[in-house]
Amino acid sequence: MIRLTPWRGALVLAYMAGIFWLSSLSASRVAALGITGALADLAHIPLFAGLGAVTLLALTGHPVLRIACAAAIALAFALSDEWHQTFVPGRVFSLSDLGRDAFGVALGVGAVLLGQAAGGGRLAERGEAPE
Repeated sequence: MIRLTPWRGALVLAYMAGIFWLSSLSASRVAALGITGALADLAHIPLFAGLGAVTLLALTGHPVLRIACAAAIALAFALSDEWHQTFVPGRVFSLSDLGRDAFGVALGVGAVLLGQAAGGGRLAERGEAPE
């Protein structure tokens, strides 16, 4: 069984809200901030690595189900985020951005799992972060 830790779940929602806000910026606003297209493209990876990590940390329960659920939640959000951008002036749905998002999610989930394994196998099994 998978459970959501309430305060960590709130962090996931706050993180998603931050990504949503960034995605709401028009292309002209992004350009005015001095963010190039290449930088905006690359930013998907660390942003979604963070989302994958906080989502995995918010879940407890069976390790394989935690990973699957965290990845599914983060990827579903990535898909909805790309769709959301179709309503923002100068922004589009991009499969390549979605691929970068998925790569970032995999990196974030992997980093959490490596950190938990380094902290002791029981942490990875229970889905708890070290104190």
